Amino acid sequence: MMFDIRGEGRPFWRGLDPFEMNGFVLGGIIAFSVLLVAAIVTFCVLNHKSQKKNKNLFTTRDLTYGAITLGVSIALSYVSIRMPMGGRATLASSTAIMLYCFFFGYKKGMVVVSAFLAFQFIQGPTIVHFFSAILDYVIPYMALIFFGIFSRRWANKHNQDLQATFFIAGVLYVATRYLSHVLSGAIFFGQYAPETWAVLPYSLVYNMIWFAPDALFALMGGSILLSSKSVVKMLSVAGNSLPLAKEIAGDTSAILASSDMSILPSESTDTLMAVSGNTLQNTDTGEKHN
Repeated sequence: MMFDIRGEGRPFWRGLDPFEMNGFVLGGIIAFSVLLVAAIVTFCVLNHKSQKKNKNLFTTRDLTYGAITLGVSIALSYVSIRMPMGGRATLASSTAIMLYCFFFGYKKGMVVVSAFLAFQFIQGPTIVHFFSAILDYVIPYMALIFFGIFSRRWANKHNQDLQATFFIAGVLYVATRYLSHVLSGAIFFGQYAPETWAVLPYSLVYNMIWFAPDALFALMGGSILLSSKSVVKMLSVAGNSLPLAKEIAGDTSAILASSDMSILPSESTDTLMAVSGNTLQNTDTGEKHN
């Protein structure tokens, strides 16, 4: 057994000092480099295939929003409380990435998440083994992709409420990340548990102390922003959400229909109504082709 849930045992490598395991740290860095290269190659292949179809995977707007997302997340990650054996409670540093994945989708979100993950390996990581890097960094941060899977587009397709969809993605993200941290703590940091504590309960409590407020702030921030119609419209248009474009076109038609057009020449009124109608027609056509 790797650990004894009765509290009488410890991991079988208890005598090792994690901070002297330089070979494992080097292995983690090498493994991450391989993963990063693989992600870049995958992105290039996807982008090349998209260009063949005359459709770029990333537009200038996507890159701009992605850069802003990274900037905000990295800045907020410095407002944190660091635990002695690893783990940091931040001020909603994941919220911006959650929203980017939610409105831009998992393909574009994967690149932004990978970049944020790369930054985590620079910002003072706690790595004691190759698999501790996987459990404490790769799996937890890649779990943010759930917000790109259960996204705005998914909610539109299945006629689901945005808040409910965001909640589903949040539950999957929190469960995946928490369990990954707990497993890492039980396997690699159990030697720091008090003598009266079992390794697994110690890891459960230790990771709950810092991760609960971190996840709570991030999800609350996302939920508050989703409750703003202006924020939802802005991000939906930025993320090329066709149903929202249809809503905006419909709103335009309603505004024009309810406005006093007597002050405009008849030709101007006819032109405005025609433009609105064409927008709706083009939106419907776009939905059929997707």
